[in-house]
Amino acid sequence: MRTTSLLFLCVTGVACAQNPAPTPAAAPAQATTASASKATSSSSQDSAGKPGLGALSVPFANPFPSTYVPFPSRTTLIRNATIMTAAGPTMQNASILLRDGKIISVGTSVTAPADAVVIDGTGKYVTPGIIDVHSHLGVYAAPGGEGLNDGNEATNPNTANVWAEHSVWPQDPQFPRILAGGVTTVQILPGSANLFGGRSAILKIVPSRTVQGMKFPGAKYGLKMACGENPKRVYAGRGPSTRMGNVAGYRAAYIQAAEYRRKWDEWNANHKGAPPNRDLALETLAEVLRGDILPQMHCYRADEMAQMLDVAKEFGFKIRAFHHAVEAYKIADLLRENGTAAAMWADWGGFKEEAMDGIQANIALVDAAGARAMIHSDDPSGSQRLNQEVAKAMYAGRAAGINVSEDEAVKWMTINPAWALDLDSKIGSLEAGKDADVVLWSGDPFSIYSKAEKVWIDGAMMFDRDDPAQNWRTDFDLGFVKAENAIALGDQPGRGATFGGQTGAESGDALGCRRSRISRCALSRCHGSPAIAAARRVQARGHRPRAGVGRTVRPRGQRGPLRCIPSTRRAAGRRGRSTTSPLRRRRGAPRPLQTRPGSPASRHYQPIRRAMRGGCPRAVLSVRDKSRRHAGP
Repeated sequence: MRTTSLLFLCVTGVACAQNPAPTPAAAPAQATTASASKATSSSSQDSAGKPGLGALSVPFANPFPSTYVPFPSRTTLIRNATIMTAAGPTMQNASILLRDGKIISVGTSVTAPADAVVIDGTGKYVTPGIIDVHSHLGVYAAPGGEGLNDGNEATNPNTANVWAEHSVWPQDPQFPRILAGGVTTVQILPGSANLFGGRSAILKIVPSRTVQGMKFPGAKYGLKMACGENPKRVYAGRGPSTRMGNVAGYRAAYIQAAEYRRKWDEWNANHKGAPPNRDLALETLAEVLRGDILPQMHCYRADEMAQMLDVAKEFGFKIRAFHHAVEAYKIADLLRENGTAAAMWADWGGFKEEAMDGIQANIALVDAAGARAMIHSDDPSGSQRLNQEVAKAMYAGRAAGINVSEDEAVKWMTINPAWALDLDSKIGSLEAGKDADVVLWSGDPFSIYSKAEKVWIDGAMMFDRDDPAQNWRTDFDLGFVKAENAIALGDQPGRGATFGGQTGAESGDALGCRRSRISRCALSRCHGSPAIAAARRVQARGHRPRAGVGRTVRPRGQRGPLRCIPSTRRAAGRRGRSTTSPLRRRRGAPRPLQTRPGSPASRHYQPIRRAMRGGCPRAVLSVRDKSRRHAGP
């Protein structure tokens, strides 16, 4: 009953709040509800005409149309700002006018209409909304338990039949965190365990009850493919277990897809006899061959990228972008000649054999060669500060002797990833007629001291650092208590798990918890947990707790109930399991998370495991790990 009530309040609180129009929490359900019938009818109309973008091989089919409707917006003028357009040189003391969800004009002589909200941008910067082309938000949602591990259908080397949107949890609390970092559009990809991982989902970072309410209207689907160590490791013993087995698997699948496409083309031309049997995986691959789905390929080594370019030529399709691509600098000329982009990290390298030749000047070298270079995250925490990742890559390029300008660097997080999604005509630069996805920064976005102050999506202000009460809070966030009411508080005010009224942007961690205090954060919501109950029983008996159970302490300078701090004792159990736990796991309670022995996540997960064994319903999980049973990075 309590859970049901909470869910009802969460939905109504996010969807039906009575705040004014610019408030993100006020409109999603209204917009979604009001547009549901419209979207349905438009979908029916589309089905009577030509297929839309990303349509299935079955003619006129669009089973999961976007229901996204822009939030209510106000005419807005930002003036006297430094504007980095990503379409030309930076403008000093310039203005940008937003109206009806679009950019109306950008320049030094833009005037404010009578009904415009005027924002003084003196000393501040304006950029297009950041685009993250490689994210797993929603499919590996926080807090990261097994129940939210939905990013990899690692049951077959070819799972082109699955769609990432069917795993996305719209209430993932990581969405508003990346919004606070200036990200307005993301491509959600399946994991990289498979040769073919499935279709991607292109989302606007807006509150919605459904993933369809976040889907970018008209965006083409992407197809996640992966080469190298990931699939051969996951399927070792079952096949493919070698790199030559990987390539053979791609070729065999596209041979089948070409035949599937031929049969459907013949039937669509004459409608003789019964239609061919549908195959969801081959439908996706057939659309790749048609050019309506864009391959987005996980690949590290230069030789493998070159081989995949040859495979694409054999079957007549284009790989839109290689992701991770730590050796892209070795084949930058080939990428340019083939019209294939590279989405890269700023400085991730050396963490496995495939990444040994990763260098910090990778992005700058690819860009200097004339190929499309861009940043990506593959990490929920990194996605919150992609502007800083671009800054690292820019300065690494300069240190290597490459003259990288800020005007060029800003393209790595805006117009270039927009091109990789085939959305560069709509977003990615500040030009008249494009979607008003805009970020106002407190200073130079390539400074670690600058923050995104305000973020607009389609002209609607979706994040305002000056008014946290108006910002998007997910249902997950609504369950957190204020610091003064929490059981497991930090020793000092303002430290530890202080979630009440906090947007999460004030903290470096994706969920607002400092890693050093993750145990207390995890227990801050466990009001009725067996761990705390046990501590109280110990207190009532007047005994000290036995070793390995935990210790009870009174908040410094305070009276009142004890808080429970679990024991830090840890044994090197198999697969990183703790062999000492405060209490046995309750029947039906979640099982402890599994991590690789000795990994950083193994250390971080220990207090989480203890909290989960203690019955904590939602242990807060650090999201910077890469060990949640998906095959990435």
